[in-house]
Amino acid sequence: MLLRRKAAALALAALMGGQAAVASQTREAAEPGSLFERLGGMAAITAIVDELAAGVASDQRLSARFQGTDMAAFKKAMSDWLCRAAGGPCAYEGKDMKTAHAGMGITGAEFNAFLENLTSAMTRRKVSDEAAGSLIGAMLPSKREIVEKE
Repeated sequence: MLLRRKAAALALAALMGGQAAVASQTREAAEPGSLFERLGGMAAITAIVDELAAGVASDQRLSARFQGTDMAAFKKAMSDWLCRAAGGPCAYEGKDMKTAHAGMGITGAEFNAFLENLTSAMTRRKVSDEAAGSLIGAMLPSKREIVEKE
């Protein structure tokens, strides 16, 4: 329950802070003071995604969704997407979120569970509440593209 409250608080803080959706252009390098830098760069994002992958694979609310998933490909795509969302120098070359999740019937509860696992991964990696909230905020706009069933 505490984890859910923290995830909700982080998301609300990010929304109130006016965090923008993922930038449409790839950057040459991260801007000084960017979320990418505040998260700790690519090594930190990779570690967060490793924790996230382990979390969703063991979360009963999500594990069935990830059965048969090429987890190495998931981790690479997720790391690149988060890197770009955080203002880092990565290029995300995967499908757009609507196409990637089309027909999966993902529910709002599953999306929220995924964000809870991401929040938990960031907590375990000792990401600041401010940076974690900003990253969750960067992901929230994708909800309308991913969720097919509330």
